[in-house]
Amino acid sequence: NNYCRNPTPEDDDHAWCVTTDGDYGECNVTMCDPDLCMPPCGNPNQSKSGYPSFLQAEECCDDGDSSCKCTLLKDACRISLENNGTDFCDDALSVCYEDIYDDNLVCSMYEQICSSFPGELTCEAAAEKCCSFERIYWAESRCRCDFYTYTAVNLGVGSQLKADACKEASKGRVYSSTFEPD
Repeated sequence: NNYCRNPTPEDDDHAWCVTTDGDYGECNVTMCDPDLCMPPCGNPNQSKSGYPSFLQAEECCDDGDSSCKCTLLKDACRISLENNGTDFCDDALSVCYEDIYDDNLVCSMYEQICSSFPGELTCEAAAEKCCSFERIYWAESRCRCDFYTYTAVNLGVGSQLKADACKEASKGRVYSSTFEPD
């Protein structure tokens, strides 16, 4: 029953165990920040950081396997979005769409993340990315309203208040809901 014990920061910065003669000894255990450690290949990233998924894309996928890298980098992007960041999203776009930066492809990736992992932050990022391509203010506003309404009604996420405000603002105007995820 002599397992390595977690160190206590105030006492020691290494894992320790009790040796056969009753003394304390250091265990040779690699220490790392749980948000930066890469889980074994094939295991999901359970941290609040996208960095482990980014590392998995580099370490676990064969060089030519862009599908594997795309999946893991989208996961890294999603985790970043859920924590109000955009880290790794450009990496995912680059690998998933082979450096072809087209507004529709960018929007498509963010829509997929919002639809697959609906959450206020992931869907807000999708609305931002998809609707920012509308060059006319009223078109961007309509796009955001369509997006907020779709996510609130069909995905059960996002702000119902925003969707209701859009509905109220559009009274007397004819807008159709055009947002549908791929």
